[in-house]
Amino acid sequence: MSSSKMKLSESALAFLPKEILVQILSKLPAKSLVRFKCVSKFFCSLIVDHPFADLHRNWSLTLPSRISILISLPFDLEDARFHCSEENQGTLARFHYTINYSEESQGTLDANRLLYMDRNRNLFGKVYISSAVNGLICFCSFSRLGDAIAIHNLSTRHHISLPSSCPSVRRPSGNSITAFGLLGFDSVSRRYKVLKSVQFNDHDRSYRRHVSIKHWVFTLGVDESWREIHSSPSYYPYTCFNNQFYFHTSVHIDGVIYSLNSLNKGEIVAFDVRAENFQAIPPPPPSTMPGLVEGPPGVGSGRSGLVEVDGRLAIVDLFISANRDNLWRYGMAIWIFEESMVWKNQYLIFIPIPFEEIDHHNKRVLFVATNHVGEIAVLVKHNISVSILFYNFRRQSWRKFDICKLPMEPSMYPAMYFILDNVF
Repeated sequence: MSSSKMKLSESALAFLPKEILVQILSKLPAKSLVRFKCVSKFFCSLIVDHPFADLHRNWSLTLPSRISILISLPFDLEDARFHCSEENQGTLARFHYTINYSEESQGTLDANRLLYMDRNRNLFGKVYISSAVNGLICFCSFSRLGDAIAIHNLSTRHHISLPSSCPSVRRPSGNSITAFGLLGFDSVSRRYKVLKSVQFNDHDRSYRRHVSIKHWVFTLGVDESWREIHSSPSYYPYTCFNNQFYFHTSVHIDGVIYSLNSLNKGEIVAFDVRAENFQAIPPPPPSTMPGLVEGPPGVGSGRSGLVEVDGRLAIVDLFISANRDNLWRYGMAIWIFEESMVWKNQYLIFIPIPFEEIDHHNKRVLFVATNHVGEIAVLVKHNISVSILFYNFRRQSWRKFDICKLPMEPSMYPAMYFILDNVF
C-alpha cells in the first residue's frame, strides 16, 4: 500500500468512533493486528490495550478458523537423555507442526512445519513445552542447572524469557535444579500467570541427598520478578525428568490449574490462579466397568490423563479390552469431577480404530486432549503416520482426520495441543 493510500485510510478511520474501530479490529487475526501496530501510534496503543486483547480472545473462541492444533514431535525420552548431555543440551531434536481444522473438516489434513521454531536453536533448542493456554505456550529448560522458563505466542511469535528466581547450579557440585512452569489464566483480572515449581537436589559433605521444593508465581504484563508462595498439601508436578508422560498430567480449566501430584501418586492438586492457593482433590474410585482386561503381551494400554469435559475436570484412563469374539480394541474410561466435589460415574467409549493398524511396539501410541468446543480428541500413532479422532459427547459420534506431511519414526511420541489465535 502506498503512503498516500495509507494516510487516506488513516484519516478515514479517524472519523469512526473508537468503539466501532475496536469491534472491527477485534475480528481480525492476530497476524494482521501485528501489522496494524506498525501503522501508527494510535493503532499500536489500541491493539496493545489489555481490554482489546481480552475482546479479541473472546472472538477467537467463537470462530473455528481461529483454532489450530500444535503437534510436538520430540524423540523418545530414553534416546533424549542419551543424546542430550549437560555439555551438549542443544543436540536434542524436536519438530513442531500446526494443523488447521474445523468442525466440518473430514478426511485428510496437512501438517505445516514451524521452521522458525525448529531452526532457532537459541530460543527453542534447549526447551520443551510444559503447558499451553489460549495460544500461549510455556517452555521449560531441559537443563538441571537453572530455572529458565519462557512464554511464546504462536500467533504473533512474541517470545518472553521470564527472569530467574534461583541461582544457577554449578556442574561439578553434584547439585541440581528441576524447574517446571504451568500457565494459567485469571478469569477475573483477565491476566495470565505462571506457576513455577522448583525441586532442589543438594548434597552435603557426606554426600547425603537433600530435596526441597519451592513455588513462585509470575503475572505476565504486571510482575517484574517472581513472588514466592507456599503449598499445602506438599506438591510437585510431573516433569520430563520424573515421568515421560508429563504432558498428560495437568490441565487448565476456567482459572484453575489441575495437576497430578508426583509426591502423592493418585492425588490431584488444584491451583486457583486468582487466589494463588492449592487444594487437594481425592482421586476417583477404581474402575467399575465390567469386562476390562489387560491387553495382549507386549502391548501398552496407555496412562491416565487429565482433560476438560464440558468445563469440568475429567480423568481419562486408556485401556485395551477384548470383545466376545476375542478381538482386541482400545477404549477410554472417563470420570468427571462435579461441582459437588464428587466424581461422576465413568463413561466407557471405544475408539473406532482397528487394533492391528496401531503401532503397538511403541507404547506411547495414544494422546488425549479436548478442544474448545468440548470434544475429546485422540491422537493415534500408526507405524509411519498419525490420525486424529474427535468424539462429540452430545452427538455420541466420531469424526476422523488423517494427517499428511508429518514424518514419523519409532522413537517419536507425539504430543498435541489446541492453540487459539491470540494477540496478547
